[in-house]
Amino acid sequence: MDNLNTSSDPYLPYNAVDDDGNAITAPRRQEPPMMSQAYIQGMQISSDDMQAASGQYDAQLGENANQQSGRALNALQRKGDNATFHFIDNVARAIKYTGMILIDLIPKIYDTERVVRILGEDGKEDKAHIDPEQPGAVEERYDEMTGGIQEIYNPSVGRYDVTVTVGPSYGTKRQEAFQALSEIAAQNPQIMQIAGDLIMQAADFPMADKLAERLEKALPPELKDTDDQAPQDPQVQQMQQQLEQMSQQLEQMAKALEDKEHEQAIKEYEAETNRLKVVSTQMTPEQINLMIMQTLQDITSEDQEEQPEPNEPNEQEQPEQEEIQ
Repeated sequence: MDNLNTSSDPYLPYNAVDDDGNAITAPRRQEPPMMSQAYIQGMQISSDDMQAASGQYDAQLGENANQQSGRALNALQRKGDNATFHFIDNVARAIKYTGMILIDLIPKIYDTERVVRILGEDGKEDKAHIDPEQPGAVEERYDEMTGGIQEIYNPSVGRYDVTVTVGPSYGTKRQEAFQALSEIAAQNPQIMQIAGDLIMQAADFPMADKLAERLEKALPPELKDTDDQAPQDPQVQQMQQQLEQMSQQLEQMAKALEDKEHEQAIKEYEAETNRLKVVSTQMTPEQINLMIMQTLQDITSEDQEEQPEPNEPNEQEQPEQEEIQ
């Protein structure tokens, strides 16, 4: 057949016997030429030379025919990192220089107030509020929509630097943490009853976060991270102490005005105390300090106006004293 090189016939017909009736062997394709053994050995030698020059052997890349343990492979990989440190160091220098370029460009590009999305180390998205018109680098404002304190940034104020830490990624650290915690839980099963949610939070398999939430609900009350047990900011603690002191002073003043003529004043002091307790949860420590000082000044001025000065002479008694003299 003349079209064997262009057709895709599933079979090839041939004559099994010749004209004299003798059997003819079936035709077969010619075997490709074999590569010389010297060439194969030369390629292996070249591969070993490249590994020795770069410091990256098969065992350090995880390809080990001896099937060593994971701990041994990690040790070999660290040895390879020492041999190829110049590659890692140059990558860190490039990342740092890129960060310096971004620091120089961000104040020029973000010239209007905006909200930008940022990506954390763990891959979670967050938002940052930028206002290039505010005087400070970072300011806190009360957000009426969420009822919380929002931080506003001005990247054009101040000078910033860039630091780069070269090491395992967040995903690698999370895998190592889950492996270490799993080994601890295998040796001490009771750890799952007090830290099972933390172990599941480090896992990467599907539904691990749902399992972590359920394990957290099953924790004893003393182990749960509630708002009451969370550490408070020192400024917030100071603010609460000042509010308690002011409330005590207001109560003492209210007790001194128990007669009927000052019932309205007592009601005003109680209303002011209740208002301060409600408003203080939505104000900054500086605003609360200013409000406390203003309230105390107003109360003090009212008390001084109501009490007569002892050294002030009476207009009606003054002529009588002159006649006696």
